[in-house]
Amino acid sequence: MAPPLLLVPLLLLLLAAALPSPAAALPFDPAPWNAYFNVSTSRVPEALFFRTSALSDDGKIAPAPIFPLGGFNVQSTCNDANANGWLDGDAKNAPGACEYFRGPDGTFRYWQKVPGDALTRTNCYVYALDRKNSGSWGMPGASAPDAPPPDPSKFNCKALGEGVETDGARKAPRDEVFRSPDATPEEGGYYIALLVRPRSGCFFSSCTPDFHFLRRDDGGRWSEKMGATPVVDVDVEGKPIDDPQKAKLGGGYTEFCGYYAVDPAKMRMGTMAVPDLIDAGISKWKDEGLSVSKAPLAYIPGVDDADPVALQQERLRAQQRGRRLMMMGAAMGRRGGRWRHL
Repeated sequence: MAPPLLLVPLLLLLLAAALPSPAAALPFDPAPWNAYFNVSTSRVPEALFFRTSALSDDGKIAPAPIFPLGGFNVQSTCNDANANGWLDGDAKNAPGACEYFRGPDGTFRYWQKVPGDALTRTNCYVYALDRKNSGSWGMPGASAPDAPPPDPSKFNCKALGEGVETDGARKAPRDEVFRSPDATPEEGGYYIALLVRPRSGCFFSSCTPDFHFLRRDDGGRWSEKMGATPVVDVDVEGKPIDDPQKAKLGGGYTEFCGYYAVDPAKMRMGTMAVPDLIDAGISKWKDEGLSVSKAPLAYIPGVDDADPVALQQERLRAQQRGRRLMMMGAAMGRRGGRWRHL
């Protein structure tokens, strides 16, 4: 028997509630991606604390240093509280900050601010598809069973774009993406953008072709994670990324490849595990019999998300400005019959 007419709307509502809701754009939340930890230990013997990998008198190479994490010389890298006093708040909060102190018994206490896995062990594609706990590097198209190993010489728009579609994305025309300031795909999810750094975009000798992704977040603004750097939603000039094709992006990614509609729950991703250098360093501490503490730190906006690409470009711009001023001063000195000492 057919249900009474009054029950039909109720049944439709119940049916709609049972169906999964379409995926939506994600809010911009850098905190879990840009997280840091405080790692500390104590009662470190002097022989262990100051050991270096320098050549010893007997011609043998001493064991590599294990302080700070990363294997650098602790004396030249970290603040010595005995000589300089404890770090103040700003310096203590800086990413990578470290400090040591010699106790009354001659052993050392040590701490270091270290980045979390999501910051150092994921890349732009992993961020674009919101896989923060993957601890791996994502490669477009690597979800295919017969996917070859990454080959930078083949990093071009055609091959990478086909790889994104293989992973489950749909290529979207610009008119669709920008039909409104915060448009999302009709089928749900959000948009991502693909760029390539060609060989001509390289800016240092060992640079290789590379790819880069941005994603459009809830509200219409775009954000990115450039390799093992913090997640940001501003370009290298500190301006909001409202249009990936107009923003001043770093890294030499000069070739724009297109936009793609993605639903992260339906996307496939082939990943390559990234070594956990922080935990490897902590394991060396433990192998030496040290007790180690690792505690999460509260996210500090403007500190933990400082973009090293932007900072490096600003340093380069400052150097260029300095050179221009020097050349101008030199020219003025020549015109006046003498050199100015700048």
